[in-house]
Amino acid sequence: MKSHITNRPAISVIMSAYNAEKYVAEAIESILNQTFKDFEFIIIEDGSKDKTFDIVKKYAEKDHRIKLLRNNKNIGYVGFIKNLNKCLAIAKGKYIARMDADDISLPKRFEIQYDFLQKNPSVFLVGTGMIDIYADGKEFKRTLGISGSRKIERILLERNCIVHPSIMFRNERMVRYREKAIYCEDYDLYLQLLLREKKLENIKTPLVKHRMHEGTVSVAGRLHQELFTEKIKELYLLKRDTSIDQYDLFDPKEILSKKINKDGSRIYDELYIESIFKQNKMPLVRRRCQKYFSKYGYFNRILIFFSLSFVPVFFLEYVRKILWKNNKNH
Repeated sequence: MKSHITNRPAISVIMSAYNAEKYVAEAIESILNQTFKDFEFIIIEDGSKDKTFDIVKKYAEKDHRIKLLRNNKNIGYVGFIKNLNKCLAIAKGKYIARMDADDISLPKRFEIQYDFLQKNPSVFLVGTGMIDIYADGKEFKRTLGISGSRKIERILLERNCIVHPSIMFRNERMVRYREKAIYCEDYDLYLQLLLREKKLENIKTPLVKHRMHEGTVSVAGRLHQELFTEKIKELYLLKRDTSIDQYDLFDPKEILSKKINKDGSRIYDELYIESIFKQNKMPLVRRRCQKYFSKYGYFNRILIFFSLSFVPVFFLEYVRKILWKNNKNH
């Protein structure tokens, strides 16, 4: 596809790169080789300890579309979220495209997504299907994107069904990643867009190769991710159903401070039951409580959630609102 390059590019590609020397060149090449050429490519090198910066710098010197920024120090996952927001703050494109430093975008990705958003003005964000690859690049799984905005909205209440490094969305200044949504900033973004009545879609065709690395996520990391995801879902439902926003009151240390040991699964079970209780999923609460009791016995705090799950939801909501107002006043 031929595109006329203007002062304002059609697409701003945003990417954060950290210790990605093995893969970042392939990731960059996959963007530069897009059939759709009208884009800027904003890359933040996040204080890598390897040669990532040198590799990206060489590409930036050869292609004016690459805008390279560098952080002197890496501050972990919160820093990654900050990087994405920093990219969004300077992005000039009509659309924003996400990219990860170890993934590969297929050549027609931008062309297909750009045309889709142009032809569907009611759609705010579009993802695609995904090809999972091993660290060495070998393909092992293809997943078609789940299409239909209403279906996506229903599924998002249970799990994330939009591949983050595949998304392209309209560049509106109100779109930012929330820094407390650690390990699930993309899922939180989608739920926030739903609150703003934005339509989300997927193109079924896989247009991104997503690299999977064995052993890179610890058991503790996976558990923390699950707990953050449940917390974000809980905050979303509270805001949707009651207009109460407790994001500012949420302290990520509540989750990060959890010591994950051999009883990590028990911690997750307890926090998961607490979360779904707050979401008023009472039949599920009772089922999960019964499984918990079969493993750990009845004499624990989970018995409280099991007992309260039989109380009418409208009464629980009434009590919650009173408690929330009292906490707010104090």
